[in-house]
Formats: sequence, structure tokens, C-alpha cells
Amino acid sequence: NRPLRNRLHRIIAPALVVWGEDDHMVPLSHGETYAKSMPQAQPLKVIPNAGHSVHAEQSGVTSRMVLDFLAG
Repeated sequence: NRPLRNRLHRIIAPALVVWGEDDHMVPLSHGETYAKSMPQAQPLKVIPNAGHSVHAEQSGVTSRMVLDFLAG
């Protein structure tokens, strides 16, 4: 989504980008671009043994990352 990529720099809130290591729908490079384009984003978090639905495939790992981010 080119328009999205060109707007990410405007997001000034802290951000967490989580990606499945085995996502075959959207390449990992997109997640890297998203995380790098937002000024307050943490480095991209890649979850092993997960595809496109990382929140469902690795719910415990994903939940912990989100909770840690929110507590941080």
C-alpha cells in the first residue's frame, strides 16, 4: 500500500510492529519498512513459527509482546 508507506512518518505515537516469520501473504520486508518509517516505533518484532495471523497462531507470545509494550 504505497499511500500508507508514504504516511507512516506522520505517526508520532509509540508503535509496535509484530510480524510472523512465515508470513507468505505480506513479505517481512514490509514489516521492516513499517517499523523503520515510524519515528517512535520499536524495532520490528518477528515471531517464529507464525504466519500472517500471528495473533492467532502464537497468541501467548504475541500477547506477552503487546503487554510488555503497553507496560513499557
